[in-house]
Amino acid sequence: MDDHSTLSVFLENARLQLGREKRLKKEDLRLAEKVEAKETIIRDLDTQVRRLKVGRCETRRLLSETQDAFLAMCRRAVYEKIYTTLPREIRDWIYELMVGRVSYSHEITKPKHGEHYDDKVFDISSTGFEIRKEIAEAWYRVTNHCFHDSRLSLQGIPYVLTKDVWDVGLRPFKLIKYVTVALIRLDWSAGHYWKSVYDNMTQLARLKEGAHITIRIVYSRIQDVRESTLNLLEHIVPAMQCFENAGHRVNLIFAFGSKIHAFKKTQAEYSVNGIMQWVKEKFLWKQ
Repeated sequence: MDDHSTLSVFLENARLQLGREKRLKKEDLRLAEKVEAKETIIRDLDTQVRRLKVGRCETRRLLSETQDAFLAMCRRAVYEKIYTTLPREIRDWIYELMVGRVSYSHEITKPKHGEHYDDKVFDISSTGFEIRKEIAEAWYRVTNHCFHDSRLSLQGIPYVLTKDVWDVGLRPFKLIKYVTVALIRLDWSAGHYWKSVYDNMTQLARLKEGAHITIRIVYSRIQDVRESTLNLLEHIVPAMQCFENAGHRVNLIFAFGSKIHAFKKTQAEYSVNGIMQWVKEKFLWKQ
């Protein structure tokens, strides 16, 4: 092959290669445009997804508000039907079923408004003032109001007796019928401690005549039974007598482990020494 032919072949190959490169560049441009278009679509979809999520949250919020408003309207209608068609005795029975005969522990000096018992079902927007007041009266009557001998809980007794946490103008000490005071502290030998316990417990004498007051002594160690009972009774018995003089029923319960004994006047002399002897016999330790 002469030089002319070789040059012709080279030039032809070069033209073919250049053509392929141009076609590849065009293809790359088309692919780049397609990729950009798809990325744009993806960005648009992401934006739409975010908007849909925001819209879903807003829809749920509006649905929740609508449901709450609808339920409140239904509850209000039911309460009004109860209030306008049933006598008070039947209404009280219904309210007592609604609030339930439960024990409520007053563990802080000032219980938070609405805690445990004042949920949406009893909200004034659902019940109206008069029905809410009747429900509150039922709650005070049937609930067992519990206190333990921590500094805050016993000091909270005067507050609980006078502060209407339902905000309907009631005087709790005229309504409360059931109270339990649990004494579980170990520093029963401290005089200032017992004075505080006595002073706060005797506030319960203000309750309306006929209240049920339970004093529960909880021992955690057998030596507490031996060492603390006499000092305990010297302060508890006067409080019990104060309650009985005010016309209340008083229950005295002793507990240690699985042993639980309720003192009855028919079992021993109603005095410090009489109850002390009874405790010895029940917990089986020698005099």
